[in-house]
Amino acid sequence: MFGNAKSFMLGVFVTALGLWALAVVVPNTFQSGDVVSSSKVNENFRALADAVTALEAKLSQVSEAQKALPSQNGTFAYLRVAADGSTVAPFNPSGGSITVEKTGDGEYEITFENLDLHNAMLLTTTFSGFNELCRATRIGSSASVARVTCIDTKTQTAADASFYMAVIK
Repeated sequence: MFGNAKSFMLGVFVTALGLWALAVVVPNTFQSGDVVSSSKVNENFRALADAVTALEAKLSQVSEAQKALPSQNGTFAYLRVAADGSTVAPFNPSGGSITVEKTGDGEYEITFENLDLHNAMLLTTTFSGFNELCRATRIGSSASVARVTCIDTKTQTAADASFYMAVIK
C-alpha cells in the first residue's frame, strides 16, 4: 500500500504542515475590474514567501522530531522486511540497529538493539500478496527480540512473505 512506513509517516507530517500553510492570510484580494498595484501584489507575495519559509523550517525539523520519538510518552520503531529476511528503511529511535534473522520457512526473528519490547504493541502487515498472513510476538526471555511467523492462508502452511512491522509503545 505505502512505499514504506517511514514515507507514510513523513507524508502525514507534510500533509499536516500543508494544512497549516493553507491558513496563511493573504493581505490583499482583488475583484474583477479592480486596479491592481504592484505594492499590493508584492505584499501578497511577501506573505506567501514568509509562510513558505516557515513551512520549510518546520519540515527541516522532521529528522530532529524523529530523534525525539523515544520519550515518556512512547516509542515508534518500524521496518520493512523482504521475504528473504533483508530489511528496507529500518528506524530504531534508540539509535540501535535492527537485525532480521530468517530462522525457517515463514519465520523471522527481529532484534531491536537497545529497545525494550515489554508492553509494546507489535504490528505487521504483508505486502507480498493477498494470501499471506504474518503475526508478531515478543520472545519471552529477550526484551528486544520479536518473532514473526507468516502463513499462506489458503494452505495454512508456513510461507515466506514480505511484511512491514511497527513497534508502538
